Amino acid sequence: MVRKVKTLVITVDRDDDLGKKTSLKGPIVGEKACIKAAEILAISDPGESDANAIFGAIKAYREMKELGEDVEIAVITGHRDRGIKADREVARQLENLKDKYKFEDVVLVSDGADDEQLIPVIQGITKIANIQRVVIKQSQAIESSFYLIKEVLKDPHFARLIFGLPGIILVLYAIVYTMGMQKLSLSITLGVLGLYLIFKGFGLEDALAHWITSFRKTTSFERASFPLYISTLLVLALSVWAGIDSANDTYEKLLAVGQASLGPPVISFVIGSLGLLLLSVLLFYSGRIVDMYNRGEVIKIKRYGKAMVTAIAAYLIIDISAKFFLAWSSTLFEGPTFIDIIMITIVAIIITLFGFAIINRSYRKFMLRHIKRGMIVTHQNREVGEVVGIQSKRGIITVHMGKEKKDISINRITMLKPGGIEISR
Repeated sequence: MVRKVKTLVITVDRDDDLGKKTSLKGPIVGEKACIKAAEILAISDPGESDANAIFGAIKAYREMKELGEDVEIAVITGHRDRGIKADREVARQLENLKDKYKFEDVVLVSDGADDEQLIPVIQGITKIANIQRVVIKQSQAIESSFYLIKEVLKDPHFARLIFGLPGIILVLYAIVYTMGMQKLSLSITLGVLGLYLIFKGFGLEDALAHWITSFRKTTSFERASFPLYISTLLVLALSVWAGIDSANDTYEKLLAVGQASLGPPVISFVIGSLGLLLLSVLLFYSGRIVDMYNRGEVIKIKRYGKAMVTAIAAYLIIDISAKFFLAWSSTLFEGPTFIDIIMITIVAIIITLFGFAIINRSYRKFMLRHIKRGMIVTHQNREVGEVVGIQSKRGIITVHMGKEKKDISINRITMLKPGGIEISR
């Protein structure tokens, strides 16, 4: 029987360095297990601050033990991608520990501000009795400073900022300058910088990095979808080229009549690149649909299909709006009226509604054709029941779970497996 405790001493490895460098999985509970984990981590990377945090937690645990406190110790790990995925994993592990040990509060031992961002997550589950920070004493020598800078640059989050962004700006500047658009090079460079700051400011960088990581895991040279991804990159590059060419043409027309302005060329860039950009998006989603079909992740096929319909509708609205604003920004260009924009918007909405309806109907027919009685039903790769009935008209399957039967919508099915299905919560 698991012993109930009053207080749990925890240290949180938010970016899961423990998992990356030692293959140990959290949560790690107990003094001996935590000492062993800290030793393995310290041997793997002597400069790792999380090892010191674990030793700091052990020290706090022993001090409370000597005072007669009813206490246990645990190391909780997050996810290497940080962000919301790490926070959810920390919350999941802490909730499991609370269910198991029934503790009243926790003592948080942290190695810095990054882990302390989890304080609201922890407080949403239990009370924090005390927070202790482990400060690593570093030499003030130049060699030590150089070492710290080098370690920081190994972090992909800082590397993208320090090396990635300037690299993109320099390459883009060189391309624009080579094409003879020197007067637009500064504007385009500032635009790229502004776009990056928007991603950084609204927290979209981690989501993009996670998406890229997920994409790499589900894609390989051997898959039938790979030519579609290559085509996506080529068409995307052509869309940028077409946009720049359109912007340059517009800029030259403005210069010829003495109306030099940056607004119309930017709009022309959007108009010139938009058609090929749409094609690249459709090619990309086609590749994802092929991958998800091969993996059996049918719910994602439905999502990507809807994304393609949405992309087409968005293209119609953005294209006519851009042409309207181009005509509005300069008398040199003719464009659609406001009534035209309203009509196209209505058409885009109709396309979206009909497209979604067709996709939903096709998805339902596909699922009902492949689901059979007797199929094993799993949730998070754990068996939870068996299909005992199919209600085709309602789009519902009946699942025998333990001693009861439950009706589940086919929209909750996330994956088809050989002889079984995976459902979401």
